[in-house]
Amino acid sequence: MSDSMFCTGCGESVDTSDLYCPKCGLPVRGGAAEIQAKETYKEVTKNTVTWAGIFLFVASMPSFIIGIDYLVNDSAVAAMIWNSMTDTTGISFDIVLDTVHKVGSAMLVIGIVGIAGAVLCFMHRYWVVALIISFVLLFFGIFSIFGLFLSLIAMWFLFMARDGFKEYSSKI
Repeated sequence: MSDSMFCTGCGESVDTSDLYCPKCGLPVRGGAAEIQAKETYKEVTKNTVTWAGIFLFVASMPSFIIGIDYLVNDSAVAAMIWNSMTDTTGISFDIVLDTVHKVGSAMLVIGIVGIAGAVLCFMHRYWVVALIISFVLLFFGIFSIFGLFLSLIAMWFLFMARDGFKEYSSKI
């Protein structure tokens, strides 16, 4: 036999296994409806955190790929840039090559940091760090409209799913 309690809305005697009060229709506080709502919230939050991780991972790919391309094909990229410059700049090929190395390294690091943020989301750990990483990707998303859009979505999911991170919730 289930425990009996009273409805907070009308005072009717209700059973804790009831989802709703038979008289007024309010959800039974502490009953099956509340437990079901908490479980649903927990599941939705977990899924939202996972989607945030997916969007962070995909948003980091343009920076990661551009960084690798610039570092692997540094001479070709530098030659393409240098050849497109006018002769009046006075910039040497070595300066352009050095700049390509620096930009490639920075882009690679940004991509790796984005992947790390995605891993934090998949682990449901360190919400603040994951959020900061999404801001970094948003800032550097100017190199890719695709990356910019995805980092915005990831940031939105992170704001919505704060309770899905272990340091903010004992439910997970």
